[in-house]
Amino acid sequence: MSHKHSWERYGGCKENPGVHSSGGSVVIATRCQCGAEKREDYWDHERNRPRKTPSVKVTESEGVAL
Repeated sequence: MSHKHSWERYGGCKENPGVHSSGGSVVIATRCQCGAEKREDYWDHERNRPRKTPSVKVTESEGVAL
């Protein structure tokens, strides 16, 4: 089963939904109704500076093709 994900931010605070801090970095967490989750990390930990493009990690939910 495959579909176009409808990403919505979750967690964080009311002013910045989905925005989390991770040791100096900014991580934006979103999820789809199917249960898939996506995390975008905007900090390059090895170089201790912002990334030019975010590192994106998508975790698929059981039984859903991404």
